[in-house]
Amino acid sequence: SRSQIGTASTVQLGETKSIKSVVGVSTVVGVSTITLNNLDNVVKNDLIIGTGLPSNSTITSIDTNTGLVTFTGTTTAVISIGAQITIKHATEDHTFIFKSSILTIFCLEKVISAVFNALFKGLE
Repeated sequence: SRSQIGTASTVQLGETKSIKSVVGVSTVVGVSTITLNNLDNVVKNDLIIGTGLPSNSTITSIDTNTGLVTFTGTTTAVISIGAQITIKHATEDHTFIFKSSILTIFCLEKVISAVFNALFKGLE
């Protein structure tokens, strides 16, 4: 989903999360790897979220040939093939579209604050 923030300018944020499926074999308890159906837009430091995954776990490496993702911590339960995994992106590509050629410092501070809040909301 896309969101827009600002008054004198618009900040468009890209996708903040994506849903992936487990493929290959079920993941057992106590491992720090999982195989996903696709790695589109998945990068190191993204949060990986799902039943059986440790909280606040981040991706530490990605094997693009096999779809194998390594993450911090270890699984707390078996994760079956087809299980849905959420990837919350740590960084975003941002497109800034300025609708006015004149921006005051106050407005720019509001935009920066809104972007910061949108990116880090829920990570406290």
